[in-house]
Amino acid sequence: MENQASSESSQVQFHFEMRYGQHYKMYTLWHVNHGSRFYNEHYIQNLGVDFEESLAKAKVLAHGHEVMIDAPDNLNSIARGEDVLRFGKYRDQHVADLTDEKYLLWLSRGASLPSKHDKDIWIESLERTSPVRIAAQNKCVDLGLLVWYNDRLMTVEGRDKLIARQNSQYIGEVGVKLDIEVTIERISSYEGGYGTTWIYNMIDDNGNVIVYKGSSCFYSLAKYTDQLNGKILLEGDKGWDKLFHVGISEGRFHTRLDGYDNRMSEELVAWLTAQTFDSEFQANYVDESHNLYFFDVERRKSFNKGDRVRIAGKVKEHTEYNGINQTYVQRIKMFKI
Repeated sequence: MENQASSESSQVQFHFEMRYGQHYKMYTLWHVNHGSRFYNEHYIQNLGVDFEESLAKAKVLAHGHEVMIDAPDNLNSIARGEDVLRFGKYRDQHVADLTDEKYLLWLSRGASLPSKHDKDIWIESLERTSPVRIAAQNKCVDLGLLVWYNDRLMTVEGRDKLIARQNSQYIGEVGVKLDIEVTIERISSYEGGYGTTWIYNMIDDNGNVIVYKGSSCFYSLAKYTDQLNGKILLEGDKGWDKLFHVGISEGRFHTRLDGYDNRMSEELVAWLTAQTFDSEFQANYVDESHNLYFFDVERRKSFNKGDRVRIAGKVKEHTEYNGINQTYVQRIKMFKI
């Protein structure tokens, strides 16, 4: 008898339960198992937003079994409409009702977020045809944050810059070297079959537009000290471009020459072998005369919008974009002023 009672008490017991969904906006139905030795539950389906109708539907789905209620009589209303946000801090609000100007501009630009793999690349979360994005653009226009100019939507500052660039003239001759001081106005990028392409939009002191499209540009703050004789090599000094890389790992050294001679002097080999390094790998630079250099400060830094720079390159072509004359340059070297 005791075994039979124990068996009955351990049998599966269950009931159905009507609950409320996230943000109290929908009634839901759950199946709950509550035997003496276990407890589990699982979601069945949404029921609706009306209490009585949802309860009646729950009883039908329960097939005569008990339906317990763990939900309020009234729920929050569900915001409906194509411009209702379904994410973020303004979730379930109409875009047209927002007053947060910074957030509206972010939505109007596609709610862009940085790539997980490259923080310099931003990816649009909203397509150009998204009702939320279009509503945000319209709201920004109403608030005077964005304006239409030449069939393009842009900031007031952007429009004023375009108007000022109408007088831009071509610089230099195609195929001829150009050396000029400019200011970086914008840096953008896009992904293609050959990786990331960077676009630098620049302007000179006369309002002429210069554009470079290619690999990312950096400037160097480095100086290298010869560990054998104390000689210091600065960027621009003779031999700077002939440095190549030496890696040292666990007391051994190896080289990446970039086309230069791989032989080292016996003095340098002896010095390398005798060194004890703080880390498993330490970057060094060796010139063609086999002098060893360690870099003293950060070697490369990215250019940024607003930087005053000197560029030296070759004029690739003269083009026109949105009615503005632009000079494209290639194979450039860029120096920070």
